[in-house]
Amino acid sequence: MISAVDSSVLLDILIGDAQFSKTSMRAIELMGRRGRIIVSPVVVAEIFPLLSSRILTEKFLSDLSIEFVEFGLEASILAGGIFIHYKQNKGGKKQVIADFLVGAHALMHAQALLTRDQGFYRPYFKELKIINPAQV
Repeated sequence: MISAVDSSVLLDILIGDAQFSKTSMRAIELMGRRGRIIVSPVVVAEIFPLLSSRILTEKFLSDLSIEFVEFGLEASILAGGIFIHYKQNKGGKKQVIADFLVGAHALMHAQALLTRDQGFYRPYFKELKIINPAQV
């Protein structure tokens, strides 16, 4: 199985979040045993400020056996289309296009998305298996 990982999980690990870091790290390890773990360009951009260098970012991803996978045109178009639907139905709440890009990337390139933000992703990416790190 290929699993995509959201920045919420990686940020837990990077900042050493007292509540979530151990659970997120354990989930990454378990998902890695089940198959490949991939990450989107958006997630890399979201974690980069904590690492502050290309070398440290690449090492962090490599240490966790996480592969970088580009979007592709289909994922980008899918994200934009779902974002239009979201804006029309929700009136422009706090979600930004980056969240939709992460979901679309996972839908196009993986079978599951490892995230703590499952409440957001479920209604918009119904075909995608959403996994909470605490439930792995």
